[in-house]
Amino acid sequence: MTNSFFQLELKLVRDEIERYKKRIMAMMDVETETARKLAQEGRRERALIVLKKKKLQSKAIEDSDSKLTQIEELVHGLETAAQNKMMFDAIKIGRDALVNLQKEVNSEGVECLMLDTREALEQQSRIESALSEKFSKVDENAMIQELDAMENAAQTAAAAAHPAAAAARVPVPASESAYAVALPLAVLPPPPMPDP
Repeated sequence: MTNSFFQLELKLVRDEIERYKKRIMAMMDVETETARKLAQEGRRERALIVLKKKKLQSKAIEDSDSKLTQIEELVHGLETAAQNKMMFDAIKIGRDALVNLQKEVNSEGVECLMLDTREALEQQSRIESALSEKFSKVDENAMIQELDAMENAAQTAAAAAHPAAAAARVPVPASESAYAVALPLAVLPPPPMPDP
């Protein structure tokens, strides 16, 4: 049987005691009125018996109140115990989930992951540092000469393919190609198209 079944049973008993108490109180009111009438009629012995009966019913109401208090305490105790059980179950589920997660992520794995992350960040920092360094004048001159050679080779190949267009082209001096290296690619003008 479940906790809710016991709570329901206790509440049903409580309701029955409440109804019993109301019936007794109604009977006490009737007996009070009866005792009053008997006293007015001069039937003192009979009125005394009715008052004794009323006193017994008053004790029955006190007993009912005591029983109601006990039942209310039991209902409250069951509700509190049910809440405590739910809290216990929730804590147990949380603890089990935490233990399972801790099994999946052990301290060695975390340390290894942190080391790998640190190494990757250091490598990225070295790459960014290398990319952000300015070229020395010697490196820049070497790149300009390499670019001049590429352009001259391209012009020579174009001249071989179209001799008339090659006569109109003039080689680019090194100073102008150095200017071209300093400009972003998007700013460079497109190369001239050979005449057909």
